[in-house]
Amino acid sequence: MLPPWSWQPRNPTRSRPSHDTTQRENDAYHRDVALLAPSEPAWYAYVLVSAAGRTYVGTTTDVERRLRQHNGELRGGARTTRAGRPWAVARVVGPFPGRGDAVRMELALRRRRGRARLVENNGTAR
Repeated sequence: MLPPWSWQPRNPTRSRPSHDTTQRENDAYHRDVALLAPSEPAWYAYVLVSAAGRTYVGTTTDVERRLRQHNGELRGGARTTRAGRPWAVARVVGPFPGRGDAVRMELALRRRRGRARLVENNGTAR
C-alpha cells in the first residue's frame, strides 16, 4: 500500500487530457458560467474622515449605507469607528467589477497615512 501523501491517478488506464484540451474546456466552462451568473453589484473603496481628523478606509457595495453603519444609525459598523463619530465620506474610488479589485485599492489606500489617503497618486485631490 502506498502512503497517503503519494499521488496516483484514479484510473491508470485512462490517459490524462493534454493541457490545451483542459484549458479549452476550462475557458468554455467559465464563459458559460459568466452568461448564467447574475451580475454582481459594483464595489467601491472609500475613505472616511472623523470630526477629529482621523481617517478610516474600507470597501462596500453601498457607501451611504456603510456610512450610516459607521455613524451608529444602523447596526454593523466597524469597532474602530465607534470613537470619532460623526464620520463623513471624504473619498470614494470605484466602481470596481469585483470585491478583489476593491480590496486591492483599499490596501493601497491603507498604506498611506492620514490626509495622504485623500490624494490621488498624481497629487490631485479627488
